[in-house]
Amino acid sequence: ASALGSDATPEAVNNAIISGDPAAVNAALSKADTEAAAKWDAIARIAESQAEADKANIEQVNETIRSENASGVSWYHWRHLIGYMVLIWFAIPIPAFIRLTFQYDSGAAMQLTAMITACIPLYGFMAGLLGYVAQDTTKLKSIAMTGEHPQGAIASIVKAVVPAKKK
Repeated sequence: ASALGSDATPEAVNNAIISGDPAAVNAALSKADTEAAAKWDAIARIAESQAEADKANIEQVNETIRSENASGVSWYHWRHLIGYMVLIWFAIPIPAFIRLTFQYDSGAAMQLTAMITACIPLYGFMAGLLGYVAQDTTKLKSIAMTGEHPQGAIASIVKAVVPAKKK
């Protein structure tokens, strides 16, 4: 629309194309296409620079993981402590659950229901946290072993949009 000097509505662009000189319209659209392609190249270069920075960061993390693995990871490593913490959080209310389950009075069922309702979000959070830590640890260890960094979402999009460079 800006290349044709019209408003950004479909009707205005259509009128500018139909009523304009075909050679001038073709030249304006060709110039806009060239400018857009230049912008995509700039975005691709920015994404490549970010990917290089990410690669350097991942290599540094890999070295840290290799040194951790070489020295032997202790039971009190932070990743292990998160797992222990989740286990303890799960275990704390178990005696109350058992007591309320086998208590045969009218209020026990309501208390058990309230306790389960209160614990479900906490347990969901803890399971998600433990899953994330396990996934992250697995990813970092596989990167450390293979030496290859995973391709991020931005790099995948740029690779799909920008044509491959010919050598």
